[in-house]
Amino acid sequence: MYYMLTVLPSFGIGALSAREAEGRANISAGDKEAHKLLQPVDKTLKTMAIEFAEYQVCVDVFITTQSYVDIASISVIPRTTGGQLVALHFKRGRQLEKAVIVLCKELQDCSYEAC
Repeated sequence: MYYMLTVLPSFGIGALSAREAEGRANISAGDKEAHKLLQPVDKTLKTMAIEFAEYQVCVDVFITTQSYVDIASISVIPRTTGGQLVALHFKRGRQLEKAVIVLCKELQDCSYEAC
């Protein structure tokens, strides 16, 4: 299964909020709090990922956003299901063309593996 993420999921099951400002305050306060940014915020996505794995569903996550995304929480899904996390950061113009090529190649490779 493919999960295309273009914005931070902010409502519904597995809704996340921005931790960026909190993270900067923690890092400047000391390194003892910085490790919390590497941990998932909520166990909802982990539960969902375990459910996918029970039914042998592999989830690949493609992140194509320029804004803040809580990768620590979202990466639980592909890590638990055996999928992969692909982050495509691009701007307009030539970088957009490169990102589309990378995305098409990844999707094509995934479809060949499923055969």
